[in-house]
Amino acid sequence: MTYINVLLVEDDKHWEIILQDCIKAALDNLKNKGFIDDYDTNKKNTFYDSYLILTHKKTEYHLLVTEICLGNKDSWGQRLGLQLVENAVKNNILAIAITGKIDLNSEEVRDILKINKADDLFFKKHFSMASFITIVEELLENKLQSSQENNSSTNYDYQLSDYDKQYLIKTLSSLAAREPIGVKAFFRNIVNQLSLPEDWKNDIVGVWTGNANADATTLINWSETKKSYPNESQKSGYNVLGCIAEQLLEKTSDIQLLGIIIRNQLLTDEGKLEELKTKYSNAM
Repeated sequence: MTYINVLLVEDDKHWEIILQDCIKAALDNLKNKGFIDDYDTNKKNTFYDSYLILTHKKTEYHLLVTEICLGNKDSWGQRLGLQLVENAVKNNILAIAITGKIDLNSEEVRDILKINKADDLFFKKHFSMASFITIVEELLENKLQSSQENNSSTNYDYQLSDYDKQYLIKTLSSLAAREPIGVKAFFRNIVNQLSLPEDWKNDIVGVWTGNANADATTLINWSETKKSYPNESQKSGYNVLGCIAEQLLEKTSDIQLLGIIIRNQLLTDEGKLEELKTKYSNAM
């Protein structure tokens, strides 16, 4: 089921209603075309509340629509909405900036689009509801199509058997328990070697308990939910669990780990697979 969440940040009630109606029209169009099953718009009127939502990431958002100059006249010069745009872009969320200010020069507009990396910018003075609806629809449609193409181009929809899963957990736990630097440091090192985006690392940075088996179970369960690497950190031919399994293979030369990689298609790069098979052929 494809569910779209939009975060709307506008401190002017009149414009909040206009923008909400436009967003609803765009999402209804996507729903009618079969791109999404349902949607929701979360409305906020302060920078602080919106910043907390984007920072804590308890809800997965796909689009941010925000006024640039939030708050009273004293805070307009800070253009707090641009901080929300930057936060959204960093977390792979589309962002549209709105402004009632009419004194933005061409360089400032360029900076909003090129430096702050907003996907589009609308001026309230010359606002076109039809244009806004079209842009919202096109941005989300392109994002959804790109996501579907990425998912179909990689064969990472694996399902580990209970045996394979427990074998990975047992191997991780055994290595961690013997590690001189300690269990927590062992798992921190494993994650650091995965070349993950910072927000993914932050998901599990503080979860390590020092119990080898419990921490091994946490890491394997977490890596299963992540599947493939996101586009900005793509490691061709791998998924997250495949990288962990390869690390374990290198540490132990345990041929059963190579079997887990092959039968679960945790590594789809044929050249790399042949390299691993050759490297550990003496153990087969």
